[in-house]
Amino acid sequence: MLLLWTLSFGVMMAQDVIVKKDGSTIIAKVEEIGSSEIKYKKWSNLEGPTYSVSRSDIASINYQNGEVERFSDVTTVNTNTNDQPIHVGGKMAVLPQKKKCLLTLNGNKLSENEIKSLLGNDAYEEYLSGNRLWRASRPFEIITFVCIVPTVVGLTVGYGYKNYGLISMGWTSLGTMIPCMIVDVALGRSGFNKINDVVTEYNDNNNKPVSLHFSPSIISAEQFGQSDLGLGMTFSITF
Repeated sequence: MLLLWTLSFGVMMAQDVIVKKDGSTIIAKVEEIGSSEIKYKKWSNLEGPTYSVSRSDIASINYQNGEVERFSDVTTVNTNTNDQPIHVGGKMAVLPQKKKCLLTLNGNKLSENEIKSLLGNDAYEEYLSGNRLWRASRPFEIITFVCIVPTVVGLTVGYGYKNYGLISMGWTSLGTMIPCMIVDVALGRSGFNKINDVVTEYNDNNNKPVSLHFSPSIISAEQFGQSDLGLGMTFSITF
């Protein structure tokens, strides 16, 4: 019996390598890439049945010509208009605003439905928790700014003219402003950090490099123009 050993990087003798998100691979000939599933034939039985795998389970496909198509960077989400799916990809970023922190993808603001779809339930709840802290800091920020004028006027003018009423107002305003400033910074920073951690985790999970995989498969020797009596084993290294 003829034993063939072929070692290739990424692609092997006109084979397509389907890399799943769980790290496993499928040596195949890709037939069709649909919106929800990918159809293929097993490389060991090209004349056999057509199989399918859910598109959401696939990280990438390494085609026989060396091209690599990644699916982990593309996510399907729903918009607020007509509930039509769109494809978005790239790095998410935090956009702090007065009312709450918004999220953007490639510079485009995301709707709440898109954010929830992209992050998943647990991360979305963490995002909402961060926004609650961010919003809670706003009243303390307002009080801080309101206290600036009476503090400055009370202490400068009051001491300049020895006006004890203004001096008292200045110290009272300062005593109010400092704690409010501390609470404002603490709540705002805590909320922003929570949201930023969620965004960082999303970016790490959706922009990480493809890991190294060894995938053995038994193939017919006739695929390589050899005797149809022989069998060979192929190892694929994809990275």
